[in-house]
Amino acid sequence: MRSGRERLALGLGLLAALWVVVYWAWPVEREPAITFADEPAGASEPIVQAPVPAPVQPPPVATRPPPERTPATAFPERPRVGVVAPEFTTHTVRAGESFQTIAKKAYGDAALWSVVARANPRVDPRKLRVGQELRLPVDPNNVQGLTVGDPKAVDAPPPTRAAQAVEYIVQPGDTLGAIAKTYYNSSALWQVILDANRSLLSRPQDLRPGMKLLIPPDPRGATGSGR
Repeated sequence: MRSGRERLALGLGLLAALWVVVYWAWPVEREPAITFADEPAGASEPIVQAPVPAPVQPPPVATRPPPERTPATAFPERPRVGVVAPEFTTHTVRAGESFQTIAKKAYGDAALWSVVARANPRVDPRKLRVGQELRLPVDPNNVQGLTVGDPKAVDAPPPTRAAQAVEYIVQPGDTLGAIAKTYYNSSALWQVILDANRSLLSRPQDLRPGMKLLIPPDPRGATGSGR
């Protein structure tokens, strides 16, 4: 018969074998391995990131200097041109008056009768009536408006006497002598009117009603003018 020690050793061996069998046969939930968020599972070596290359700066663009501004050409300021409106006074015709006597009284020069004629183009100088009203320019050089601001006009001295011819429409019964008597107070100056209208008249007999004649200023000037 076996001794007590042998029976104890045999029982312990059977118990150890039973524990081993139960341990390996019984399913056991094993805890998952601990991993890090920045490391992939199962990685044995740390991931080495490649160095990021420094950004390449583009070459500087060559800029051209701004063009120099040339000063604007200074143009001379144009003179301002204006017109001075004429001023008139009213003259009432008296008995025995003519354009010459009116000009003599108003301007001190009978040769300025053409100023009176230009200011009253619809008045027939041969048919002045007592009480008839005429316009007389205050300035004999400003009958239809005087232009100012023109350098040429400023440099030129203003005329002291009327140098422009006036227009006269021939009336029935007119003669060159009668027209000269009206404008020059002398019928002997009819040749002056004829010479100024050679494009219309070759002789005094060619005068016809309705013709427009140019009456030049009195060739004698102030002397001999007026009545």
